[in-house]
Amino acid sequence: MRYPRCIFLFLLLSHAYPEAGAAAADTTEVIPSVRYELDAGGELFGYQGSLFSAHGRPAVFTMGGRIGGAWSPWTFGVRLSQAELDDINFRGEYYYDGRLRPVDANVVQRNTLYTFDLRRDFRQGKRVTAFADAGLTLNRMILRLCLRDPDRRVDDEDAVVNSFDLHRDLQAMFSAGAGIRLNLSGLANRAAFSNEDFAFLELRAGYAFGGDTSFVLTAEREDAPLVPPRTSHSLYRKPVTVSPAEAFYVRFTLGFRLSG
Repeated sequence: MRYPRCIFLFLLLSHAYPEAGAAAADTTEVIPSVRYELDAGGELFGYQGSLFSAHGRPAVFTMGGRIGGAWSPWTFGVRLSQAELDDINFRGEYYYDGRLRPVDANVVQRNTLYTFDLRRDFRQGKRVTAFADAGLTLNRMILRLCLRDPDRRVDDEDAVVNSFDLHRDLQAMFSAGAGIRLNLSGLANRAAFSNEDFAFLELRAGYAFGGDTSFVLTAEREDAPLVPPRTSHSLYRKPVTVSPAEAFYVRFTLGFRLSG
């Protein structure tokens, strides 16, 4: 008795489909799971805090992110911290368009820290986790002078007459520290505790050290050197001094972790 060819084709596919499905299931088991973390918070004391102490602003805002294996104790992190030390406005005179004309001058001095670190977590899977880390920081200082035409609107792009970077410095710093993390998931209901996707509160203490960083003294100070180097623009001649980049600091952040 002869069977139609479609029956043989059906039997062949029915045997091949479970094997293909099993192979696909096996390959998904070896795909690694990754965790991502983002946080934002403040930093007390530290290098930027010591610069801020003269301005009455002791805390510095920071933002950071981390990536690593879902169950690996090691993660790699990147952090950005920027402090605006000065934002000064004044009226002066500048030669442009063929004559000496009045200009509105703005001076901004910013310090930016770019940090890259490696972290080791301890007691994973617990509500309170301890960790230690070490990293490299690029310490960037810049003072910029911007001149604007006072007869144009502030939001007019053509109002900018010229801009100058009167001072730049870039130094490397090294840091090491330790801290604790509190998993905030399921605080109201212990059964809802999660160790995969959760919000967290983190407290860290550390020590940073590196090359001396130069910056501009925008305010008058009695302890300034008598004959220091100064910025070169005629509208803004201020002394440049050097500060050791070495300090203890405390950081507190609030963030969240996602696994995928």
